[in-house]
Amino acid sequence: MIVRRRGALALCLLMLAAGSSPGLMLTDKNTGQTIAVTVGQSLTVALPANPSTGYRWTEEPHPAGPLVESAPVMTTPARLGAGGTQTYSYRAVAPGTTQLVFDYARPWEHVPPVNHVAFTVMVRNSK
Repeated sequence: MIVRRRGALALCLLMLAAGSSPGLMLTDKNTGQTIAVTVGQSLTVALPANPSTGYRWTEEPHPAGPLVESAPVMTTPARLGAGGTQTYSYRAVAPGTTQLVFDYARPWEHVPPVNHVAFTVMVRNSK
């Protein structure tokens, strides 16, 4: 819990230092929702993960367009074998709509993912 808070705090501080607009945080509980953001706003997707089990989130490719992505980050747990959070960060750069889709699976297994998360993101011009 403390590690997740530190990761979220570090992310918030990083966005403030970069002069970004207030960000929006999504989790697996928001799956299926349509999310509206404005150009310049940041968007973070934080998904529960436990890499010690071999499972990891993978993002399905989406066309270049309204969002620019930074490298995903895995917040490591304080205890060996405990779960953490895999975080994807985006910045809205142009008006448009895109789909963000993530699958939670073991990369070497050729079976359906154990979890699937998808969001539709609509980016609008700021007023």
